[in-house]
This record gives sequence, structure tokens and C-alpha cells, in this order.
Amino acid sequence: MAEEARKAFGIEKFDGTDFAYWRMQIEDYLYGRKLHLPLLGTKPESMKAEEWALLDRQVLGVIRLTLSRFVAHNVVKENTTTNLMKALSGMYEKPFANNKVHLMKKLFNLNMVENASVAQHLNEFNTIINQLSSVEIDFDDEIRVLIVLASLPNSWEAMRMIIRRRDADKTSGSGSALNLETRGRALDVMGLEDVRISLPNGFVWLLEKVRHIPDLRRNLISIGQLDDEGHAILFVGGTWKVTKGARVLARGNKTGTLYMTSCSRDTIAIAGASTDISLWHHRLGHMSEKEMK
Repeated sequence: MAEEARKAFGIEKFDGTDFAYWRMQIEDYLYGRKLHLPLLGTKPESMKAEEWALLDRQVLGVIRLTLSRFVAHNVVKENTTTNLMKALSGMYEKPFANNKVHLMKKLFNLNMVENASVAQHLNEFNTIINQLSSVEIDFDDEIRVLIVLASLPNSWEAMRMIIRRRDADKTSGSGSALNLETRGRALDVMGLEDVRISLPNGFVWLLEKVRHIPDLRRNLISIGQLDDEGHAILFVGGTWKVTKGARVLARGNKTGTLYMTSCSRDTIAIAGASTDISLWHHRLGHMSEKEMK
């Protein structure tokens, strides 16, 4: 059991916050080493009383080793595993107003610095969310996304704009109006329509459910939609192309953050953002053979 006590130091010590997380750790540890019976509080019929008393005392010691000094002093009089766990639960599991306020301030003051690790930022965010959940404060998925977006630096503004457009699109059906913003000016999506593009080989490429925005003079179709319809989209070396089978349907070069065709009038452009929510912008009209090259 001395070895078990030494290994227990690998569990994050409980300092009075996030009781649910600490309890999960200690229970997993004890169950994994088949030391969990004292947690249940009932002696197995096949076990002698003195064996049970020794096991309970050993598990009690292992649990105490995972408590901070301050917390351990508060439960120093508890002499059985079940009484110790009940005492800790009564002191720390119930939600306290001060703890709630502290965690809420911690959440809304969380901001990712420029060029920091996104994974590390999300881990910190999820830790706080789990701590709030342990004191009975829960957020639905939509609110969590909004809080995360608000915590990102200015370089993520493009992502925020795309998310807003995507969420607005979910509320719009065919023939309805959808409000977007571009350069501070509101635009309306008046519905969905099909677009036909003449290809150099004489074929016509039909794009279905393209978003019609009269004031933008372009229409939108998602890369995900093209993928669902069996198209292959390749971005490499500052160029892009769309193929289906052996047929090249569209191609172009990267200009700034956009992937564009070489033509000056009728243009297909793809928003160059580090996200799978990228949008296609296509101006109505036919593409000539010259524009495809």
C-alpha cells in the first residue's frame, strides 16, 4: 500500500475548487487498482472484519494524500472512507456564490493573445466551463461558441464574420431575405438559384442553390456543397482548380487572400481563410474559354 500511496501523488491535489473533477480522478484511480470497495461503504460478506477495517484505513490514507493541507485539516477527524467523502462533498460540492462569481470573471476575462496556441487556449476555456458546470452553471453549445469567438484576437475577425454569415444562412430558406455585412454595409440574400457556366469543351457546368445577392453582384456556393456533389477542389502553389473526374471545371491563381480566375470581368473567388467554412463568390454570367485558361 505504500506504493499505492506514492502513486496517488500523480493525482492533482484538491484545493477546494472543482470538487467534481477531483472526485472523478480519485474514483478512477481506486477503481483501476481494485481499491474501490470502501467507497461503496459496505463490507463484502466474504471479507473478514479486520481485513475490511485495514482496507478502509488504507484507502482513507490514499485519499488524504490527494488533499491540500488546508482541505486535509478540515476533515482530519473523519476516520472512514465513506465519512471522509461525505464530509468533502458537503463542504465543496455544493455551489457557493463566491466560487461562481470567481469562475464567471475568469471565463469572461479569458483572452487569447496574438500568435498563442489555439489548442492551449481551448483547453483553458474547457477547464473553466467544466468548473462552472460543477457548480451548476451550464452554457449551451451556441453560447460557448460565442464566448470563444469573443476571446480570440483581432486576427480572427475573418473567422467571426464567416461564423456570423453561416449562422444567418441557417435562418434563411429559398426566396427569403438574409442579411450579410461587407465593408460595414448590409446586403440581402434574396434567395437561391441555379447558375450555368459554359466550359471550353462545350459542356455546361450547373451550380445549384447558389446564393443570389444583387447588391454584391456575386453569388455564393460553399466548398462543402461542391464536395458533396463529387467535385474535387485542389489548392497548391498559389493556384486552384475544380475538377470532376478528368474534367477541369474551373481554375485560377491566388491574389492576396483570394483565389481568383485570370479574367477581369466574370470572376470566381474563394475566401482564403484557415477554415472549412470558406465561401465561393461567383458573378452571374458565362465564362469564356479564354477566362478558363
